Amino acid sequence: LKKILDIKPQSVSEVRRLVGVILYSSTAFRFPPTEQSQFPASLAPLNALIASTRKRFVWTDEAEKSVSNLREHLDNLELKQFSFQDLLHGTWACLTDASNVGCGACLFYIDPSVPAANINIEVIQDTNVSSLVSVMSHGFSSSERRLHTFEQESLSLVLCWRRWGKLWLTTAREKPKNTINVVLMSDSMTTISRFDSYTVLDDPLSNIKARRFLSWIQELEETRYAGIVYRHVSGVLNALPDILSRFHDQLDRQAERRLIKPSTAIGYALTAPGSSPFPDSVRVNHLSLNCDQVATLALLQRSDETTYQGIRIMDIMKVIDKDKLNVPLDLPKIAERKIRSWLYHSMWPVQHPNTKTTAMDGGQTLLYVLSSSRTLSLDDINAIAFDHKSIPSYVHCTYTDVLTIVDLASGYVIYEAVHSVDAVETGSVLLRRWVSRFSLPDVVVSDLAPAF
Repeated sequence: LKKILDIKPQSVSEVRRLVGVILYSSTAFRFPPTEQSQFPASLAPLNALIASTRKRFVWTDEAEKSVSNLREHLDNLELKQFSFQDLLHGTWACLTDASNVGCGACLFYIDPSVPAANINIEVIQDTNVSSLVSVMSHGFSSSERRLHTFEQESLSLVLCWRRWGKLWLTTAREKPKNTINVVLMSDSMTTISRFDSYTVLDDPLSNIKARRFLSWIQELEETRYAGIVYRHVSGVLNALPDILSRFHDQLDRQAERRLIKPSTAIGYALTAPGSSPFPDSVRVNHLSLNCDQVATLALLQRSDETTYQGIRIMDIMKVIDKDKLNVPLDLPKIAERKIRSWLYHSMWPVQHPNTKTTAMDGGQTLLYVLSSSRTLSLDDINAIAFDHKSIPSYVHCTYTDVLTIVDLASGYVIYEAVHSVDAVETGSVLLRRWVSRFSLPDVVVSDLAPAF
């Protein structure tokens, strides 16, 4: 909602859409008891623009002030935190909608006190038993925009499954068969009937639409084990997914304008040994600084608490000062190893041409982060490692080992007590605790690989 309020409308239709969003989200604005009249007063300039008969649209100063006033009184909802046991006993409610430019969906967690059979739009809007967990917005490609309306609505259901399917399957695992786990709502009766009945033509290969729908049905085949039911919701009440689907383009344009353009070189004032190798001069662009500015920048970097990949700049300075000036180092060994792995790889300390040199330290240098260096994201590494640790005999229990599963990218760890190191039991734990939640990894590392 905050992002939407930051968007400047370009036409009367966008103002009308903005007013609709504000009215639907009226509970998100909090005014003091003596200033409750400010909310309708802030809407007055916007309604005046909608009712205006002028041919040329002009975003007035009064309208900008009213939106700014609403933005200042926007109140964030308190964060709802769940334990895993909470997720196992509640019910999920998912609202979806599609427009001609995109689709949107929102996922709610419904308290176990509400029977799944009674979940409707009124229950979802009740904040005492319903909590918004996640939202999704997808802009249609040129080919997806040519789909029929019911196909776009169907595609939004498929995208919901791709986004939250692992969560639904995981939380449905401990529930009895035929128990409702997810209530999926859409304002398209055609879509609801198609997915609810799982029906296609007798000869699906004869019709391209049927072939497309058949591929979606095959992708959602496992949903029958997730306890999903499909229900219809009135289009008037399905407002939040409608907002997400229609504002996708505007939000994307806003994000693109805020994107920071990558620079050719980033300079940090750090000192380093002069005997170190130098990078290719083509890859380093010296900042335009005089000698005093170099010294000042170096001094500031020694007190800089901003972080580079989780390590403060001032801590990087400590490692370099230890090597050159024999300054005592008070950093953990793991942090020192991480810093040293960067030096002369993605970071290069180079003496600035305008720097002053002294007999004590050899002069101030700048540490450049090369424009070609990059940091791996979690998507770049999809490997896990597992190992068995024996439980001591003095711990009297029926289990013999603890299976440890580690994601090598993030360090996320899962522990599971097992009765043996048998490959069948280990594979079952991997499937139940890892694959069902995070999908298959590319690589599995183990010292028991021959057994598998």
